[in-house]
Amino acid sequence: MKNITLLTLGFLAVAMPGLAQITADQESRARKANFCRDPWVTFAIWSSTGGTRNPRGVGDTGECDVQRYNGGNWRSYEELYRAVDQTLRQLSQQPLQETLANVDSSKFAWTASSNGRVLASRTFGGNIVGNGGANVVAQGGGNLLNQDGSGVVGTAGGSYRVMSTATKKVFTLPGNRVLIIGK
Repeated sequence: MKNITLLTLGFLAVAMPGLAQITADQESRARKANFCRDPWVTFAIWSSTGGTRNPRGVGDTGECDVQRYNGGNWRSYEELYRAVDQTLRQLSQQPLQETLANVDSSKFAWTASSNGRVLASRTFGGNIVGNGGANVVAQGGGNLLNQDGSGVVGTAGGSYRVMSTATKKVFTLPGNRVLIIGK
């Protein structure tokens, strides 16, 4: 088992790959960074990238989507780390660019694009009811619509922007799985 060193610099952590398990302190730091809903995924991405960047996603979106890593199934941190590392390497060989940017102090925007075309975007944070109460809310809040009908607010308060069917793109993942981004 290799040793790992974690140095927190704001939200970015410097980590060395090859960790067989995650400590309670490391899990706590990943949880406090507040990227992925599963702090192990946050830490595995930090480790896989040598601590050079944060996850390109929030909650369960983008690189935080546990389904990308062995279909969301792993028996140990080591198995998750291997799945994250393999997935990130395989996706880096494909024309997928994912970004996570601060919109302002309370909002993040995740965008997935391929060959210069936006496939999907999602904004996290902010208000879920628009000015003047123009949004539609069904029982359970499952179908919050923007005033012009072009966006849907997800269960975690994030909004998805609807793209045309021409922007659907399929990317291959380890284990003969696929990642479909777009409509």
